[in-house]
Amino acid sequence: MSLSGAAMAAERSFSVGAFDRVTLLGSPTVEVSTGGGFAVRATGDEADLERLEIVVSGGELRVGLKSGSWGGWSRRELKVFVSLPALRAVNLRGSGDLNVDRVSGAAFAAELAGSGDVRLRQVDVSALTLSLAGSGDIEAQGRCGSGTYTLAGSGDIQARRVLCTSLTASLRGSGDIDGAASGGADVALMGSGDVRITGGAKCKVSTRGSGSVNCG
Repeated sequence: MSLSGAAMAAERSFSVGAFDRVTLLGSPTVEVSTGGGFAVRATGDEADLERLEIVVSGGELRVGLKSGSWGGWSRRELKVFVSLPALRAVNLRGSGDLNVDRVSGAAFAAELAGSGDVRLRQVDVSALTLSLAGSGDIEAQGRCGSGTYTLAGSGDIQARRVLCTSLTASLRGSGDIDGAASGGADVALMGSGDVRITGGAKCKVSTRGSGSVNCG
């Protein structure tokens, strides 16, 4: 007799200490909610939950595989739900997705070095740093004082819905950067991708690649 998909689903909670940074290593989907207490729980197949490793060290929460675990995940999606008071950085190194409901404060940084996607649903920070060195995408919306966007891969930084006062954008890959600034923007293009800055920005442009820059 076969078990139904519902019967195979499982959930597990993890005891964690304080942290303000989240790193995903692998293919799970991580949903981050700010403004609450520290909590981590995961849903998926029991076998996947057994292999999942949740570690807090030096203020960083790391989500990945236990040492010695091999093979892929089951076909059921493994999701990790993270809650914390405030978040100042995320790092994705893998094929999973990392979604954040909102971030605020002095500074926030998102780094992607894989094929997964990072989504920042609402940003309101003084300084925003987005760094991409893979084939995945970083998507964001909101506002910032100063933005620094760096792309060295084939993915895209999709931040045209983040209005910054000032912006620095550097492209060394085949992907595209979309941003917005109401003041000055420094753009350096050394790849085949395109940079598009809206919001009425006054741009200073340096190009040494085959891509194009559109600013205004």
